[in-house]
Amino acid sequence: MKPRYFNNTPSLRSAMLLLLSATCISLSATAVSDTLVTVKNAHEVTVKADSTNVEINIKGAGNDPTYAYHFRRSTDKAVVDEVSEGGGGWDFGIGLVGQTISTKSTKIKVESKNALCIGGVGFGFVSTPGAQGGVNVDMGESLEIYWDMLHIRHRLRNRKHSIEYGLGLDWRNYRLTGHERFEKTPDGIIVSPYPAGATHDYSRIRTFAVTFPLRYRYAWTKHWDFSVGAMLNINARNRMKTVYNLEYERVKDEQRNIHGNRVTVDFMGTLNYHWLSLFVKYSPCRVLDRDFAPAFTPLSVGIGIGL
Repeated sequence: MKPRYFNNTPSLRSAMLLLLSATCISLSATAVSDTLVTVKNAHEVTVKADSTNVEINIKGAGNDPTYAYHFRRSTDKAVVDEVSEGGGGWDFGIGLVGQTISTKSTKIKVESKNALCIGGVGFGFVSTPGAQGGVNVDMGESLEIYWDMLHIRHRLRNRKHSIEYGLGLDWRNYRLTGHERFEKTPDGIIVSPYPAGATHDYSRIRTFAVTFPLRYRYAWTKHWDFSVGAMLNINARNRMKTVYNLEYERVKDEQRNIHGNRVTVDFMGTLNYHWLSLFVKYSPCRVLDRDFAPAFTPLSVGIGIGL
């Protein structure tokens, strides 16, 4: 049905109050009617109705032309109402947990056009497919921890689609298998055997990065969604550590200046159900500088909470 637009008149305000009351009563005949909002001097009101939904949108109120109010109710009682209200299109909430308002007659899900989302942690296993120079990483012992500290979620006109950008932290650990180790020489980082007679413990490279993700998210059902995007990494710290025993002596070789690339890019995808996530991350960028170390790039898979 084609939406109808109304000018701001006293009769409009009275009609809107009646319409809101009628909507609550007609879609839930046995429920107690609650006042959802009172808008004085609305600039523009749009009412849409069909066989399954009633939708009301208000733009502008009084001296605030940026004010916006949205209400949608379905004839299906299992579908949660949509309500959002704000000025200038900005409302903030916690994105890790769904924000709800409970009333005696209904449950209203608050979905702002823009939301500041806090939280989200991922735990994964790291591999290095196609690595050169003898770099054989043990995926079972090479771990990644990703913390999505905060991001802004901007919902598009179709509210199933959204764009997100924010700030996070990432730790990766690359641990070698077998009888070889990372070693720093005057010419750079190489992979070499342990000294003769040594009993090896482990040899690994650890990286720490500040991340700036940009991703697209699509929610195809109430509980399922997926996201794809890219992540700019500012690698703030790269360290190498090798531990082994030689002639009853425990040797620890720790190096800090290992020629790590300062800026890299990851591509990441997630599949999410409620707060549980599965993720895949891949970077085409080398972990270490090509002039000083063997070439290897990370691929990680894991699970997350609130990604």
